[in-house]
Amino acid sequence: MADIIKFKLKKDEIGLLGIVCFYLMLCPYNKVEESFNTQAIHDMIYNTKYIYYYDHITFSGSVPRTFVGALSVALPTSAVTYLTGCSKALTYAIARLFLGFYVVWSFSAFRRAVKKAFGKSVADWLVVITCTQFHFLFYASRTLPNTFGMCCCLIATAFWINNEWNSFLWWSGLAVLIFRSELMILLGPMLLIEFFKGKLSFEELVYPGLQAAAVLLMVCCTFDSYLWRYTTWPEAVVLYYNTWLNKSGDWGSQPLLWWVLQSNRLFIKYPIACL
Repeated sequence: MADIIKFKLKKDEIGLLGIVCFYLMLCPYNKVEESFNTQAIHDMIYNTKYIYYYDHITFSGSVPRTFVGALSVALPTSAVTYLTGCSKALTYAIARLFLGFYVVWSFSAFRRAVKKAFGKSVADWLVVITCTQFHFLFYASRTLPNTFGMCCCLIATAFWINNEWNSFLWWSGLAVLIFRSELMILLGPMLLIEFFKGKLSFEELVYPGLQAAAVLLMVCCTFDSYLWRYTTWPEAVVLYYNTWLNKSGDWGSQPLLWWVLQSNRLFIKYPIACL
């Protein structure tokens, strides 16, 4: 684990963080999908004694969301706010900078695993190509559940590349059970590939996996149920709402051709221009 998790960034990775800061200054406001975590961070900093005044009590939204990600950002942000006495607008920017740092830090772990497995040149080109990607670094500081899940997914993938199965189970469990259940479609096959290749035994898969799931769910459900004021596992509710009830389309959708002709341009324009 020490080879993957290091609490420092290389110079080019600090450059990535600089690009995140540039996008934050360029587009300092948020959109509706980010509002839950933004408001939760605000309430954890400024309404520490009055849980009943939290925004989600009045404006609960269609489904509950976890507060775990918001807490991870609110804790260091509240320390800076307490020491500096800065305004709420600046506090919001600081909170997003901390989230952006988490993303770049998790990318750094992924990059170290790539370097160990494929060599320095591949890892360096990974950074160069990432610098040209608009989508990844623009959303790195935006308080979406996807962003928190991406941090966990990058670190989980780093451990998968490094053949550290126990750490992979914990980080992928954090990503799937707490932040984005859809990530099971990505991380599940990665785990099964190693199992069927014989690199991972049944005991190494099941027992640590159940242990990780039990601990993560106990912490998540206890914390979130306390703040929501009723017993809940937020990501399970979201999965049920979006898949079984198929209600996500009620909040707006786009035609298929919009995705093909418009949205994907953000993914391909800048890398192609760089090359």
